[in-house]
Amino acid sequence: MKAPAARAPAAVWAALAVFAVTAVVCSPVLRNEFVNWDDGPALIENVHFRSLSREEIKWNFSNFHMGTYSPLSWTAFGAIYEVQGELNPYGYHLASLLVFSLSAALLTLIIARLLEAAAGPGARSPNPATPLCAAAGALSFSLHPMQAAGIAMASALSDLSACAFTLGAAAAYLRWAVPERPLLRWLVFSWMLAALSGLCRWQ
Repeated sequence: MKAPAARAPAAVWAALAVFAVTAVVCSPVLRNEFVNWDDGPALIENVHFRSLSREEIKWNFSNFHMGTYSPLSWTAFGAIYEVQGELNPYGYHLASLLVFSLSAALLTLIIARLLEAAAGPGARSPNPATPLCAAAGALSFSLHPMQAAGIAMASALSDLSACAFTLGAAAAYLRWAVPERPLLRWLVFSWMLAALSGLCRWQ
């Protein structure tokens, strides 16, 4: 007989639910245009990032346009431009929405991991309230009205990407620091994600 398939932890299902709720609630951003703030100098007036050619990639990794070093973000902007074939705000807002929803899901996993660690090794079984508390905490972050400004600008994808990589680094670190069996690969993965966060936006 086949062994029964392992069930996904409840925290994973909670994270997926948070991703879906965040994406649905924040989906009106897809109808937004470019914002008359950073979108102008970053995207509309900037012709350097609009492809993935050798020259554009070189520009991405060698400039401090608008005072920040963001090579991965410029590369992402260029990839979106290539896919759309034009400077259309929809693709940038869609990418921002997905990355922001991913951040909320990662925060769910982080909160759940911290709550499990706080329960201590003496806890006999996972607390069924943990995924719900983690989801509530993550949604209080992702659905807070102050977050609207972060996803309203197409150019804010760089900040959202840096946030997602930072949360991914924290989640990986917790897998190493609060484990059943410490695995060095999670620590290395955490370092890599932290480095990618810096390449999304560093100043």
